[in-house]
Amino acid sequence: MFNALVGSTSLASRARVITAVTVIAVLLAAALQITTNANAGALTITRYAGVRDAGAVDSNRDDVGDIGRYGGLIPSLSVGEQPRDGGDLRVFFPFWVTDEMVTVAKAGGTATASFKVWKVENLDNRKLVLDGYTDTTVANKADYNTSATRLATLSPVVGKISVDVTPLIRNLTGDQQLLLRLKLDGIASKDGALARVNVGMAEASSTANRPVLTVASATPTEPASIPTTTTTPPVTTPPTTTPAPPAETPGGTVGASSVTAGTAVGASQYPVPSSAIIVSPTGNDAAAGTVAAPLLTLTKAVSKATAGSTIVMRAGTYHESVAIYKQLTIQAWPGETVWLDGSVPVTGWAASGGRWHHDGWTTKFDASPTYTRGAADNTAAAWGFVSPNYPMAAHPDQIWVNGVAQRQVGSLAAVVGGTFFYDEAAQQLWLGSDPSGSEVRASDLVRALMIRGEGSVVRGLGIRRFAPSVPDMGAVTVERNKVVVENVAVTDTATTGLYVANAANVTLRNLYFARNGLLGAGASGSDNLTVDRVLAENNNTEHFNNSPVSGGFKITRSRGIIVRDSVFSKNIGPGLWFDESVYDMTITGNEMRDNTGHGVSIEISAKAVFADNIVTNNGGFGVKINNTSDVDVWNNTFVGNDRSINIVQDTRRPTSATSTGRDKRQPFPDPTMTWLNGPVKVANNVIANQRSGNCMLCVEDYSKQRTADQIGVTANGNVYNRRAASSPAWLVLWSQGAANPTAYSSLAAFRTGTGQESGGLSLDGASLLDSVSSLVGTTTNNPLGLPAAIAAATGHPTGTSFTGAWPR
Repeated sequence: MFNALVGSTSLASRARVITAVTVIAVLLAAALQITTNANAGALTITRYAGVRDAGAVDSNRDDVGDIGRYGGLIPSLSVGEQPRDGGDLRVFFPFWVTDEMVTVAKAGGTATASFKVWKVENLDNRKLVLDGYTDTTVANKADYNTSATRLATLSPVVGKISVDVTPLIRNLTGDQQLLLRLKLDGIASKDGALARVNVGMAEASSTANRPVLTVASATPTEPASIPTTTTTPPVTTPPTTTPAPPAETPGGTVGASSVTAGTAVGASQYPVPSSAIIVSPTGNDAAAGTVAAPLLTLTKAVSKATAGSTIVMRAGTYHESVAIYKQLTIQAWPGETVWLDGSVPVTGWAASGGRWHHDGWTTKFDASPTYTRGAADNTAAAWGFVSPNYPMAAHPDQIWVNGVAQRQVGSLAAVVGGTFFYDEAAQQLWLGSDPSGSEVRASDLVRALMIRGEGSVVRGLGIRRFAPSVPDMGAVTVERNKVVVENVAVTDTATTGLYVANAANVTLRNLYFARNGLLGAGASGSDNLTVDRVLAENNNTEHFNNSPVSGGFKITRSRGIIVRDSVFSKNIGPGLWFDESVYDMTITGNEMRDNTGHGVSIEISAKAVFADNIVTNNGGFGVKINNTSDVDVWNNTFVGNDRSINIVQDTRRPTSATSTGRDKRQPFPDPTMTWLNGPVKVANNVIANQRSGNCMLCVEDYSKQRTADQIGVTANGNVYNRRAASSPAWLVLWSQGAANPTAYSSLAAFRTGTGQESGGLSLDGASLLDSVSSLVGTTTNNPLGLPAAIAAATGHPTGTSFTGAWPR
């Protein structure tokens, strides 16, 4: 698969591009992107070391590369020492250089090679050496014995490293390989501490993290400026009801996620400090807490530990609810599966009238339906937490039979197969399915972890079957600053898996949230939150109403939010939701798939970059931008949604310091949070195969106060792909202020009527996308060059011209 998007490039040049890509796909499995900006002939050419592969590792120091993988079968490529013989490891990145790249470099352009360092170990004073040379071998390997040119000697630190390779590129004749070789400038004894620079991990499967060679012309053109907005008040948008689950994507089923996100319980490999406190299901709380004499419970280990200690849990299941009030690291033993489980086995069932009952069950949970304990549910139409169709949603009781969740009903008479009823007065659990010979488990604990120690780290654990009520916030609550939670799975909780509550500088990395009753995860009052490689799927199993809370992940009243390289899939409700005064959001490299609600909702907030995301087959809109100012929607791929991009204004405004939804930590009035749409820039997106909705790019002001131009909506460089001119009949809906919106049925009419989309393209008929939502073949739109802010957010060079999300 390749993606070549050509603006003003000649037909002959396009042919060379396609031929080169075909050859390279066979030889190196690499992806070529050649695009031009229509303005001033600015050109950026990007070569990745491979879609999945990256060169080779010289593992036996004979200057012959053994083919390896960057983020594939080999999880890590290291430059440094080998433990077996004291030799060194070298890594090679091959890039195929086309004649277009050489031409651009010789015409005053620049060439930069970049790669990412993930870890540095025991280097002392040793440096990382980067050499480069060319090779014309046309085979499935390169000539690794060629003499090299020293490009740089570096003191590596974790992060991206970029090196100027322009002189090498300018000396080529085109259609040659450029090989970069990494090694250390000195090797220590094999008996010493091994020195390594880790340059390849699973994160490299993301395009932005692969080794990349970029050739850019001397004068890339910046896109046009974004117009400002006016501040005319809007009117209220009525809430919508829960849509039906989405059907199969028109034009073909979109493939499974290609983003590396989530975690597998038992897969973590964290080193065990010699001073660690050890916990084991075979331990004793009177023991010393060593490897030879472990403690029995995490509760005891937390009590025993001093600030800064590490607690390591051996394989097994722990039935505990633990509060952490000091800075601790809690982790699983390397390669061992550790579960905190909020359920217990339930035995002693007796048959009665085609049902089965267990007597003496005394566990009772709070069933408050809102975040205010003891308060009644909201009464406004369609704004209650609990749907009338699922009246037991807020009751946290949970039962599983052989691992299959049973649905709670409200009376004994309603008990049938697959359901259960809790008669609190009689202290009886009732089952509709025969439990004979089966394992029956029921939740009896509310929360697993309450993290209240600043700077604590929790990693490598599985957490399941806890029963928090809505006001308990989550089975795991992060309540202090600078906490890191990584490689943790939270599943099968009664409401929310994990919640970050009024805690700043928190990092959530490689987390898995599945089958939670209300939300996979949420956050509020949590500035500088990083959500990295999180997988949230199949949440809201209790079928709470879409509004006010549901789905994969919801964030409110927070500032400085990063959500990247994550997947929000098959949630009942929105995939990802920003609401109530969220400021400064960067949402990049994500996938929002098969959610019943919107793929993404950005509501009564401000300042958002939504770029390089794949949004497919959602029952609601692809992205909804509602009362949110200063939004950039760049280089996304929207496939098979309802309205793909829906920009809508309603009447909500922060009219007083106590307005609902206002971040009370901020002064009133807060000039950064007007709750007015605009400006909104929509550029370089692919909008395709829409499954429903009457328009693809939709801009409306329900108050009829502002036109789309006054709101500040601009659109350019986008590709619109309909199955037919009537599907939908309106390509664009464009607010006209006091008058009804104008519906444009074609791109030509939209361009003529508004002056927008001078570089856009509309094609009706066959899908332009492959099974992983990437463009196939060439298109003749003229995508804009990335401005600096979007380039920085997506990890691509400023001025790069590309359409849609980058290949994963």
